[in-house]
Amino acid sequence: MKHKTLLAAVILALAASVMTCDDTTVCPTMTEEPPFGTYIDEPILLAASDPVAPSETAADTFTFDMTAAGLVRDGTFNDFDITYVTQTANDVDVLVLNHEDGTWHILSSMQSRTVPGSDPVTQRHLFSARGLEAGKYISDGGTMQLRGAIDSPRVRALKMNTDYVAIPVHTVYPFGFTAMPGCLTSDGENLYVVSPSNTLVQPRAVYRVSPDGGITLQFDSPAADCYGMTYDGESFWFAGNNKRIFKTSTDGEPLCEFSYIDQLFEGAGGLGWGLDQLLVIENKAARDISHARIFGADADGSCDAGFALVTFTFETTGNNGAGIAWNGSRFLTAFHDSLFTFNTYGSLAGTYAFPVEGIGDITWDGESIWVLNTGPRGVESKDPVITRLRMR
Repeated sequence: MKHKTLLAAVILALAASVMTCDDTTVCPTMTEEPPFGTYIDEPILLAASDPVAPSETAADTFTFDMTAAGLVRDGTFNDFDITYVTQTANDVDVLVLNHEDGTWHILSSMQSRTVPGSDPVTQRHLFSARGLEAGKYISDGGTMQLRGAIDSPRVRALKMNTDYVAIPVHTVYPFGFTAMPGCLTSDGENLYVVSPSNTLVQPRAVYRVSPDGGITLQFDSPAADCYGMTYDGESFWFAGNNKRIFKTSTDGEPLCEFSYIDQLFEGAGGLGWGLDQLLVIENKAARDISHARIFGADADGSCDAGFALVTFTFETTGNNGAGIAWNGSRFLTAFHDSLFTFNTYGSLAGTYAFPVEGIGDITWDGESIWVLNTGPRGVESKDPVITRLRMR
């Protein structure tokens, strides 16, 4: 598959509503060359202040004297993270005052999470992962104001690597859901994600995300739950539930489907395309084996047969596969918070600790890895983002 150069853009100040681009609406274009992304082996979070508690509280409004944080005093901060307690697992409406225009902007909403619960839960958010540009929320006097029915809020000032590239996922879904997408892939120009299984969006939708974060295409996913997605240069492939793999056109038209072979693997942890065939990483959680395995499958032959025609398989050194990609010479696989690379003989070629956490899926755009995750290491955040990382 031939890849085109994928232009990346840091999305730090997106509106709370979802932007949809169609034939009558022109998506915004970048006027400056965007940063290319951090290297996979370099830190993203460079410094963090101690948590700052409210200096004033009036009803559900909290004022923070952020001059208590050295990064704010010296002007070197470029992000904030926040923790607070809610009385159930569901998040609540939390607003933050924009001191540039005097309006309250949404930091979190009741629709952000759909998991019920009865015990207090600590919620965690990163401003940039919510599309908020940190500098707009500090007054000339160095204060920040939050509003919401929350307990024990704490804010930290952060200094992030300026090459950090991430698209906030909450801008992709209707209602601002913050659940992790089911899958991620790239066609070399755009990214594609599938709405997660724990949202109210039915059926599951495939969203094309342009480099500036706008949605330019949406169609129904053939899989009720997505466990892997890839692009072969002409069509999309999805690993779904009920041990099925689906093929669709680029606008979602069903083209074929086939089943897994039970004796060979159960439960995909990711789907990729390389060596002119489908690549499947096993989700170890679905089988009682020592390590997850990688499989190749003859795509067209499997469609004709109605079941997976496996071309090769080898056991990896990781567990719980969370994505697979091919960079032209190596298999790239995600396990927990690490990237493992393997050569075509199945030998381990390299291991990297991701500078981000909560890996959901990975894809290769022809130059870099894009990673679904919940934010940089050391940051208080559960908001999923799509981060671009370079390989040396």
